[in-house]
Amino acid sequence: MHLSKLYLKNFRNYKSLQLHIEPGIILIQGSNGEGKSNLLEAIYILSIAKSYRTRNEKDLIYKYKENDIDFTQIEAKTLHNQIESEIQINYHISKPIESIKNKIESKTNFTKSIRLNGVNINSSTLVGNLTAVLFNAEDLDIISGSPSVRRKYIDIFISQLNKKYLIALQNYQKILIQRNNLLKIIRKGKANKEELYFWNNELIRSGTYLVEERNSTINLLNKLSLPIHKDLSDNQEDLNITYLPNISDITQENTVIKSFEEQLIIREKDEILQGITLVGPHRDDINISINKMNAHSYASRGQSRTAILSMKLAQAKVLMDFYKKEPIILLDDVLSELDIHRSKKILDIATKYTQCIITTSDENLLNNPNILSNQKFKIQENNIFSTLK
Repeated sequence: MHLSKLYLKNFRNYKSLQLHIEPGIILIQGSNGEGKSNLLEAIYILSIAKSYRTRNEKDLIYKYKENDIDFTQIEAKTLHNQIESEIQINYHISKPIESIKNKIESKTNFTKSIRLNGVNINSSTLVGNLTAVLFNAEDLDIISGSPSVRRKYIDIFISQLNKKYLIALQNYQKILIQRNNLLKIIRKGKANKEELYFWNNELIRSGTYLVEERNSTINLLNKLSLPIHKDLSDNQEDLNITYLPNISDITQENTVIKSFEEQLIIREKDEILQGITLVGPHRDDINISINKMNAHSYASRGQSRTAILSMKLAQAKVLMDFYKKEPIILLDDVLSELDIHRSKKILDIATKYTQCIITTSDENLLNNPNILSNQKFKIQENNIFSTLK
C-alpha cells in the first residue's frame, strides 16, 4: 500500500496543499519550522484518526481565527493491489448565535467528521485502512519520559490492531473517573466503603483485559525488536523490552484477577486517603534496557534513537502481518544524531517498504548519492515543490 495523493486545507501552517506522491523513498527537506512535521502529522492522523501532538484539535487549524476560517480538511488517496481508496477528515467550526438572558452571545462549536470512499464512518472504523508507523524526535520520550508516555505508546499500538482494546481502554478510563470520585466522597465521610465493591469489580473486569493484551503485545514487540536492534547496532547491543504491570502476578487470567483483588484490599486505606485509584493498568510501565542497562538512565541519544527505531520497525512488521499490507513508514528527521553507518542501515531497511517518507533539515541530503529516493521535495515559506530526482 502507498499514499498517492495528499490534500490539505487550512491545516497547521498550510493554507492549501496538493501533493502527488510515488511509491519508494520520498525525501522532504526544509528548515526548522517550515512544516515538515506538520506534513507527517497529517498523514498519521489519517492512520489513527487523531493527532499524536495535541489533544486539542483546534490546534490543527491554520492560523486559527474564528471569523476567517470555518473548516480544516485532510484528504488522501491510497493504492493497494491496484484498488484506490479515499480518506477524508474534516474539522468544522461554527459560531451559532444564542440568546441568553436577553443578551446575544457567540459560542464556537467544533466538530469532526470522517469519510471513507464517501461514506461517513467513526474513528475506530478508520483505523487499519491506511496503516502507518511514525518516528519523530518526541518518540525519544518513550525512553526518557514518564511511564504515561510509554503507556500511551503501547496503547496506540494495540489500538491499531484491536478495536476491542480501544473500547476497553475508554471504558476503563470512565470507570477510573467514577471510582476516583467515589473515593473522594468516602474520604469526606459522605459514602460507605462498601460502595467500592461494584466499582472494584468493574475495574478488575476491564483492567484484566488491558493487562493481558499489553503483556502479549509487549512480549511480541520484544521478540521482533531484538534482531532488528542487533542488526542496527552491528551485534554490539542487546535490546530488551519488559512489561512492568502495576499488579504482581499476570501469568494467567485467574492470577491477574486474584492479584488485582488482593492489591485493591491492601491499598484501600491509601486510596481513600489520597482520593485516587492506586492499583491497575493506569499505573503500568515498560522497562527498556540496552545490554541489561536501563535505557532511561544510561542510554545516549543515539542509542535511544536506535532502540526506538527498532521498536517502530518491529511494530511495522506486526501491522504488516495483521493487515496483510505494508504500512507507510514516516521518519521525521530520523537521520540526525545517527552516525553514517547506522543511517545507511536505516535507509537500507526503508527501501524494503513500498513507501517511506523521510524528512530532514539537512539540504545536503537532497544531493546525497547514497539516498536512492524516488522523489525529492523542498519546503520553503509554507510551500512545497519538487526538486530533481
